[in-house]
Amino acid sequence: MKDADSKTTSSFHSLSGTLARLASVGLIFVSVRAVAAEPVTLPAGSGPAPRLSATVKSGALVGAQQAHLYRAVLPTEVADILAQDDLAFEAATIDLPLPTHEGAPGAVRVGAQGEIEGDVAKVSVPLFGVSVAEMAPLSAAENGYRLLWNAESVPLRESSFSESLSVSVFTARNSLGERVQVSLARVYPSATGQESGAAKTLFRERITFTAPSSLEGLGWLSIRLRGASDDYVWAASPLVKSVRQLSGSVRSEEIFPSGFAPNDLKVWSGKIESVEPKKVERLAMLIPVIPELQQLSKLPTAGCFGFPRGRPRVQINAESRRFPQMPGWIPTNVRFVPRWVWRIDLAAKDPFDADVVQSLFIDEESLLPVYRVSWGERGAVRKVALGVLGFLGYENTVRPWLLGELVRNVPGLSFVAVGTEALQLCTSSAPGLALADFDPVALQARLDALKRQEAKVTEAGREGLGPESE
Repeated sequence: MKDADSKTTSSFHSLSGTLARLASVGLIFVSVRAVAAEPVTLPAGSGPAPRLSATVKSGALVGAQQAHLYRAVLPTEVADILAQDDLAFEAATIDLPLPTHEGAPGAVRVGAQGEIEGDVAKVSVPLFGVSVAEMAPLSAAENGYRLLWNAESVPLRESSFSESLSVSVFTARNSLGERVQVSLARVYPSATGQESGAAKTLFRERITFTAPSSLEGLGWLSIRLRGASDDYVWAASPLVKSVRQLSGSVRSEEIFPSGFAPNDLKVWSGKIESVEPKKVERLAMLIPVIPELQQLSKLPTAGCFGFPRGRPRVQINAESRRFPQMPGWIPTNVRFVPRWVWRIDLAAKDPFDADVVQSLFIDEESLLPVYRVSWGERGAVRKVALGVLGFLGYENTVRPWLLGELVRNVPGLSFVAVGTEALQLCTSSAPGLALADFDPVALQARLDALKRQEAKVTEAGREGLGPESE
């Protein structure tokens, strides 16, 4: 067996060879779409909307037969899914007011390796702004890192958030999908004050599975560190009832077969300092949007707002049956609207990252990622992700938020549809927030509780009693 150093060296040479082969066939950093950064004529009937409004101005149902008309305003891989009759959508221009992003703190800047310098816990949106004139003289790496940190700064406005997610996994075109319930929670230093020491924490994130029972206890815990330091990652396995620590690069791997990876959440939740921007361009594209404003209610906890558990905000065809002859994973209450987006081509710095090369598409106004395409070490497409942009209304303000996504896992030929069922945002330090919930000890405690529960059921069976008698 090779030691760790030789394995790393071997992987590095393998990665270098892969990149060379990809470059030789034009698969690396080639523009997805030859669209000029000038207003274009879109099939939906107008150019990119400078603002969004609640009025639907035009609409057209788009399927495989119209795919050739829309190739100029979609990522190539998304247009391919449309052409294969695996996607359908309504194209329309809408207008929903967004808050105006004002100013940027001068105490924050991006270093040469993509690390952010300054008090990131006190930044406002955006960090730097995305003015075309201001970005023009900067290098691709500088522009790319600025855009990535702008996207990261959107949830940073909250001290914490938690979501109940409905995840449907489709491995066959005619199936109704396998439903999985997932809880996602993330807490930022502004809520915990944990910014001391050499290793600065950007956020703590917990992913736990609550259904079906076979996955109960499965969980991931990540502590995202600022700078080049590897993230802390732990995984809890209900099979062996134990928690083990993993390398940060495993966040690009699927949690379960044909499922999603932690980095797939919110289109891309990868570590900014672990990638290197190679090319940045501004394009006119159609992006998925839910036009209806999602009104949040004030919660009993001070500074917190949300909506209770209900149907996923992104409805899929398996439930609505809006398109009877189409696959169940297609979102049916989403409109694709013309927008300006920034495309960033990224190369992984970590030789063990499954996503060797990625293209990330960020909506210019909301600063949120709306598309992602990743390639593996052999140059084949690994994933295609579509994020659904929504708008949250509370306290006389409107904030953009990703309310769902559709991920195509190309090697496994599966589609994963994710929709938000419940949401809680806290804009200030939430009373009673327990950092212990974001600790590997909490993961192990949950597994131990499941183990005791199973032991009780087994013991009851030995005594001739059914589980119902407990």
